[in-house]
Amino acid sequence: MPPPERSWRSARPSCTALSPWPSPALRGFAGSGFPSARALEKNAFRLIQANARLYNRLVDELNAGHAELAGHREILTKWADEDRRARLGQRAEIIRERLAIGGLLARLRRTLFQLERVHFRLVRLMAYHDRGIGRGTLDGGVTTAQFFERFARERRDVEQKLSLTRSVSKMYLRRNEGKLP
Repeated sequence: MPPPERSWRSARPSCTALSPWPSPALRGFAGSGFPSARALEKNAFRLIQANARLYNRLVDELNAGHAELAGHREILTKWADEDRRARLGQRAEIIRERLAIGGLLARLRRTLFQLERVHFRLVRLMAYHDRGIGRGTLDGGVTTAQFFERFARERRDVEQKLSLTRSVSKMYLRRNEGKLP
């Protein structure tokens, strides 16, 4: 079946104009999505404030989870060694280790999911802030400049912890028949 004919005269093509077979799902998406640059500039301070609150809460959760994960370092080291040798331990050991790490990993993955999105938005908002848009004072008397300085300092550590969470998830998957906790 040939694709339906399209009109190329539209001054502003929508998502459906780009697809040879228009989909109702795409039609609904055409006007939604990420805020425009103008909307970001207009609401920059409010967005920074909301995302800074979320970031602070999620980084605290991530740090607490990784402090707890450090208590299971021997299991993680054993798993990494087994993965390097392409072998798994005995079934009873694996079950005991999965039980020890499963609940913690589930919490860390929920935090990871939310924090990745907040982190992405803050990186984008930091670019606006560096141009002088969205400056102000956040909760607790911290200025946006102070917050972004701290965000930049913590960025590498946070990204390493997110990466470690992903790699522990992969090791867990290998020991749990491809299922996450």
